[in-house]
Amino acid sequence: MVQFCSIKTLRTRLWTFKSGTGSANVIVMKTTIERLIAKINDSALRVKKSKTETLWATIFGSGIVASFLVAVFIALIDRETAPDFRKFDAGVERKQAFISYFLPLIKQRNKELMVLREELQELNDEQSQLSFFERRQVAQLASTYAVENFSFEGPTDWNTLLRKIDVVPSSLALAQGANESAWGTSRFAREGNNFYGQWCFVEGCGVVPFAREKGANHEVESFDSAKESVEGYIHNLNYHPAYAELRSIRAGLREREESVTGLKVVAGLKSYSERGDAYIEELSSMIRFNGLEEHDVIINSTD
Repeated sequence: MVQFCSIKTLRTRLWTFKSGTGSANVIVMKTTIERLIAKINDSALRVKKSKTETLWATIFGSGIVASFLVAVFIALIDRETAPDFRKFDAGVERKQAFISYFLPLIKQRNKELMVLREELQELNDEQSQLSFFERRQVAQLASTYAVENFSFEGPTDWNTLLRKIDVVPSSLALAQGANESAWGTSRFAREGNNFYGQWCFVEGCGVVPFAREKGANHEVESFDSAKESVEGYIHNLNYHPAYAELRSIRAGLREREESVTGLKVVAGLKSYSERGDAYIEELSSMIRFNGLEEHDVIINSTD
């Protein structure tokens, strides 16, 4: 599974790159920096169009550099770790602790995506009147979400981008996190803040599985916080080609003005696990058994 590398990896690669190692380190830095830029863009697109475009571009051009440096600084010092879920009794107590911790993180990212999605829809409605600044921000988002050669003319690329910038149902995110991390107790969750089984492919980017086959080079990616793991997971579902089916199901629900829920979109995750249909059925059972559907009712608006 192709994934971003964490800020922890960036720090390591910055040091090794300074020492003169190979081009793989440049890829790690470039990918992580793109994630930081994407976060800045999320906030930048909330600013209304300026009538004094030249002045605004000048002001913002200086501001974005400062914002980027602040984002890097915050990312470097943010090393929050999740609770040790092994300290909670297995069963109801541990599940409640897991849900209580992760649900706010998931809801916050979904809310941010809904705000960004609505603003993109507004910009789409004003295609012929976009400022230079707005076109630049949309182009950067298109790059972040792998919409290549984005065209501002016509609906095709706009619709593709909007299809990728959308929520991941809270019930699904909770069920997958619980499944992949054994309700937060797995080695990868404890050692690398990885609650979703994301892989990376640069040496030192994560935790090496004990059972990794000879000749394999994947690691289970390390994150600096559970929040970063959640954000990486959601972005992965929203941009990676492997999950195009999930995005297609979600887009169909939007077109029919139906609620986007975990049980409705889970069928699009067959590529997430080698277990295929059995994995889908297990996630569905977890959602139903643990009553996770109730957390999906508020993710279809910015309220």
